[in-house]
Amino acid sequence: QAQHTIEITNVAGSAAFEVILTIIMAAVTGGVGVVAAVGSKAHLIKKFQKVGDLLQDFAKATRSLKIQGKKRKAKGNAAKFSDLEADQVQAKKTDAHGAEDGKPSKSTPPATTDQKLIDHNQAVAEHKKVYEDKRDQAIEDGKSNRTVGSYKARVTEAKGEAAATDYMTQNYPDATMEKGFSQGSGYDQVWAKRAPDGTVEEYIIVEAKGPGAKLSEGAAKGDQMSAQWVDNTNLEMMNSKNPETSQLGQDLYNAIYNGPPPKVSGIGLEAVESDGSVIGAKEITLPNGNSFN
Repeated sequence: QAQHTIEITNVAGSAAFEVILTIIMAAVTGGVGVVAAVGSKAHLIKKFQKVGDLLQDFAKATRSLKIQGKKRKAKGNAAKFSDLEADQVQAKKTDAHGAEDGKPSKSTPPATTDQKLIDHNQAVAEHKKVYEDKRDQAIEDGKSNRTVGSYKARVTEAKGEAAATDYMTQNYPDATMEKGFSQGSGYDQVWAKRAPDGTVEEYIIVEAKGPGAKLSEGAAKGDQMSAQWVDNTNLEMMNSKNPETSQLGQDLYNAIYNGPPPKVSGIGLEAVESDGSVIGAKEITLPNGNSFN
C-alpha cells in the first residue's frame, strides 16, 4: 500500500476525492490533463507523501515531454519518454515497502552471444556431471580407489576448464573463444583478440588445471606449455581430420614463425577451491615464459 490510511483520513473528504480522481486520470489517460491538476493541488498531494511525490515527478516528466514535443512537431517526429534526459526519468531503487535505499538499480549483464563459448560451457558442465555421477556410483559400489580416482580426475579437469573460462572472460573481455573444451589433441582453450576489421592481433593459448593439478613434465612432445610442446601440439592440430581444428593449428603455426603480428602468448590457469567450491583461478608459471613468438 503506497499510502497510510491515517494520512488519507486526515485530508478533507472533497479534497481527497479530487486527489484520488487525479490519480485515476493519470493512470487512465497516461498523464493527459494531469499536469494542471497536479499543479493546482500540490498542497494536498504533499499530504499523500509517496503518492504525491510520484505524481509530481510524473507531472514534471510529462510537462518536459510536451515541451520537447512542440520542438519536434515541425520535424514530424513524435516525442517519446525515451527522449527525456536520464535524470528526468531515473527510477529509484526501493525496498519491499517502497522506501528508497539510496542505491541505483543494477541491470543483469547480457548473456554471451559467442556460440563457441556457449557450446564450451555446456560441454564442460555436462562432462562434470557425467563424471560426478560415475564417481558417486563407483564409491557406492565399492569400486577400487584407482577407479574412483580416475573419475575424480575428470571432475577436477572440468573444474579447471570452468575456472579458466571465468578468468578469461573477466580479464580479457575483448577476446573471443576460438577453441573450447573437447576430447582429443589440441589445447584446452584458444582465445583471440581481433582488430575492428576482424584481423587477429593476438592468440592466447590456455592450459586449464583443476585445483592442485600441475603442468606435466617429461613427455615425448615436451614439457606442457613449453615452446617445444606448443610446436608439437600445433602439428597435431594441423593433422586433425576436423577442418576447423586443422586450420587453427595452421594459423597458430604460421603466427609463431611468421609473426608477430599476430602475437601468440600462453597462460596456465589453476582453479582455486575453498570448502569444495571453486572461487577463482591463479596463473601458473610456464616453462619458457608466456610469449611464443
